[in-house]
Amino acid sequence: MEKFQILTERLFLRSPNINVCFRIIIEGRIEQKRFDAAMADVSKRHPLLNCSIEIDNNRNAWFIPNAGHFEIEYYNHVEMPDWLIWYRKIDETPFDFSLGPLVKICVITHDSQSEIIILGHHVIADGIGFLNLSKDVLLALDNKLETTPQLPPDNIKFRKCSKLGFIAKIYAKKLNKEWRKNRMHFTDDDYNNFFQDYRNKYSPRMYFYSISENEMEKLLEKCKNNILTVNELLTSAFAAALSNKGELRIGVALNTRNEIKAKPFDCMCNYIS
Repeated sequence: MEKFQILTERLFLRSPNINVCFRIIIEGRIEQKRFDAAMADVSKRHPLLNCSIEIDNNRNAWFIPNAGHFEIEYYNHVEMPDWLIWYRKIDETPFDFSLGPLVKICVITHDSQSEIIILGHHVIADGIGFLNLSKDVLLALDNKLETTPQLPPDNIKFRKCSKLGFIAKIYAKKLNKEWRKNRMHFTDDDYNNFFQDYRNKYSPRMYFYSISENEMEKLLEKCKNNILTVNELLTSAFAAALSNKGELRIGVALNTRNEIKAKPFDCMCNYIS
């Protein structure tokens, strides 16, 4: 993989709280040698896992291939009785964009099962991207993973559902001009300051609910009947539940995967801006 330009806004937001975490539970114990070999295949398929980020003189951001390998930590359930202990420890440490990699992995073995926790920064993938990664980890463990590199396409085309009118075009052009004139570029040092300030003021909390197979079938049927994605339906449900808690702002991501020329479902990275 050669260097790959970052075309989304994820990097420039420099948000201190946009890590993505996936947890996989499988039956049986995973031997370290087997998992190392599986992840070596996964990293061939998803080169972004071993990348750092470089900003050139024109303020363009690039994924740069990195000789370093993403971290994998191994524990038994006595050493790490709760995976949230590892998650909180890692989540409190900001990723280093210039050195990379931007993902960390933990394996916790129990007597009859193993937990795989994947924690990555949003700049390398959205939720679907990390879901693709989780799927490929399981395929690699079963020696069924095709290791051909999967990279997001360079060009994305969107259908034109509507066109701006004359006045709207002028207004949009004016706003873009003002934004280019007044925009601020944040550095890695700025990001680290944002991160520490955020963590000093806020303590993230996590809540879990497991959806049964029967509930999932009902959920998918409701989505189908109302022409909604699962994400849209769940987000709407959270919005309704929290509507009496004061001001509420929730954004639902636009699904653009059908607009991408190359098959996107096997790639990591972000597909929306």
